[in-house]
Amino acid sequence: MYPGVATLSAVDQASEFVVRVKAWPAYVLAGLIPLLVVLYGALVGLFLSGEPPFSSPAFVVMFAVLVAAVLAQLVLLTWAARQSLQAIRHPPRLSTEGIRLWLFPAAEYVLVPWPRVAAVRTGIKGFSRGLFVHVHDPEGLAGGDPSKARKIRRMMRRFRGAPFVYALSSSPRRLGEIDEAVRWFTGGRLFLQR
Repeated sequence: MYPGVATLSAVDQASEFVVRVKAWPAYVLAGLIPLLVVLYGALVGLFLSGEPPFSSPAFVVMFAVLVAAVLAQLVLLTWAARQSLQAIRHPPRLSTEGIRLWLFPAAEYVLVPWPRVAAVRTGIKGFSRGLFVHVHDPEGLAGGDPSKARKIRRMMRRFRGAPFVYALSSSPRRLGEIDEAVRWFTGGRLFLQR
């Protein structure tokens, strides 16, 4: 037992602990995309229905810039929604073997054994609290693929050395549960750094 930490229930001790990730941003993004497609379609329709000189070079450039900006925004929103949905489908799962996490750069759900985990911490991720998992030899997660290793390094630079990042609820109770589970499954070697 660990001082100041309640023990997990017998069911949790025998199986695993699943960390609940923040889901609403993914659903908002997924709902926003069709709405924006309709609004942008209407905007382009209005743009073309006016009486500007369609053959002028200025109009052609403005129209091309508008279409490129709309497409770029829709691609970025779709990518962000897809990334958020992957995090919801593949939440962190703590067990006695290690922690199963979604490795965004490699698009794989990997099991990281506890001895390989260097730290589990919370911090700011965008506009909310995030769960950051640091590991020893993060490039080893790429399995020798230089492209995946490069993506992992890029993600680590973005999130201060963490190859695994999830958006979390900032509820103190939930953070306490995560801390409790990390301590339990690691035998007290690790704890949730705040």
